[in-house]
Amino acid sequence: MKKDLIKYGVLLMGVCAVSGLLLSGVYKLTEKRIEKQKVLEEKLASQEVLPEATTFEKETRKGEVIEIGLKGGKKVGEVYLVTTRGYSGEIKLKVGVDLRGKITGVKILESNETPGLGAKIKGKKFLEQFIGKTKDNLYLKKKKLSGKIDSITGATISSSAVVDAIRKKLPLK
Repeated sequence: MKKDLIKYGVLLMGVCAVSGLLLSGVYKLTEKRIEKQKVLEEKLASQEVLPEATTFEKETRKGEVIEIGLKGGKKVGEVYLVTTRGYSGEIKLKVGVDLRGKITGVKILESNETPGLGAKIKGKKFLEQFIGKTKDNLYLKKKKLSGKIDSITGATISSSAVVDAIRKKLPLK
């Protein structure tokens, strides 16, 4: 019995070691491809949140990288990368803003919010509410207060996190 326990323990350890090596090998093979895909997704997200722009240039302000949207060599807006803490973890999004300070689009890049609840922050219905808003009129509707953005039922923390993070990131116009 003791011999069997040792035999199965060594066998299990061997299987785990081989599995670990295979997994790390697959990661090494796909690491560059995954990174390229992330860069492409971020580029497409910039185009999605500032559709008027045809090209983007990066600019650093106060240690933060901002994408300047250009069309025909003229500035049409800016794209901000916003990171905040939601209910279940970090939320990463891009926000496009035109020259008048109005939001042209919002795209959630990464989120680990609760499926069926907080994950609805990625939905078209929630994100379209931001379009045309400025920093001055960007706040959640609350009981007895007339706000501009409807929060997601059951996901107030996630909704608030997105709204508050965007408000803090946007420049005053």
